[in-house]
Amino acid sequence: GRWSAVERHARRALELDPHLIEAANNLGIALGRLGRNGEAATVLEDALHRAPDYWPAKVNLAEIDIAAGNIERAVELLESAVAQAPGAPDPHRLLGDLCVGPLNDPSRARKHYNAFLRRAAPGDPHRAAVRRQLTNLED
Repeated sequence: GRWSAVERHARRALELDPHLIEAANNLGIALGRLGRNGEAATVLEDALHRAPDYWPAKVNLAEIDIAAGNIERAVELLESAVAQAPGAPDPHRLLGDLCVGPLNDPSRARKHYNAFLRRAAPGDPHRAAVRRQLTNLED
């Protein structure tokens, strides 16, 4: 919850090494959490321009896109992240959410939610919500 501190530290890390993609990703996350989605998107897009295969930045940019209503690009980013890191749970969860919502594709939602549950850590805070969504899909 100390996103201003994260922003400050990430900016300092990037001053020391402008090619540190993890710092750029962390800066994008912090800016997004601070409600500065335009800045966050710019930072994450730049990170992906420099490291196109860095899937965590794709997931974080997709979250910004979802908030902005740019669903098509969010899906593209998340599907790319799943292809690059099939064991990562969050792209599956976010794709499941999109399939329940604007994409209106319940069978695809089930697929992604089940993939999330297989991959997510037992203590992942999203597990309960995903289970509820799966239950709602079965009704």
